Amino acid sequence: MSHRVSSLCFIAATILAANAFSQSILRQYKGLPYHGSRCQGGGPQKIPGRVLCACYNLGGEGVAYHDTDPQNHGSGELNPDDGTYLNEFRIHVGVDTSYTKFQRKPDPIDNPFNKIVPPADLLYVGWTEPGEWFNVTVDVTHAGTYAADFLYTSNRGRTI
Repeated sequence: MSHRVSSLCFIAATILAANAFSQSILRQYKGLPYHGSRCQGGGPQKIPGRVLCACYNLGGEGVAYHDTDPQNHGSGELNPDDGTYLNEFRIHVGVDTSYTKFQRKPDPIDNPFNKIVPPADLLYVGWTEPGEWFNVTVDVTHAGTYAADFLYTSNRGRTI
């Protein structure tokens, strides 16, 4: 299995207020917000603000996410299972998570497609395949229209 990062993202701002249809879906949803020290402490991620994709919901396969295989190709595979928080972040969950690293050879972030350099130790979701998804619960302070910026990378020039 290739150790590539296929998507790296955080969202600076988010979506429009929910309509009646989405409210119905939310009432049926069984997932819960992720609680972690790097994920705004716990509960829904705040909008306006930064939403980390790696802090997707709890609830398991088919509820909080869908991944084509049960292996986390970041935590526990690319990153050694050594007891450190970042290397073992969500290690037993199928969504492939890792974090940005520097001073490695070859530098996995040093590629010609990068427009900016992300901060060190930024958690991300990678190794994504068509059809995979994850849910993130957010708390939008004020209804309205928000702009969203995505920080991502693509293997072999693919798009999102």
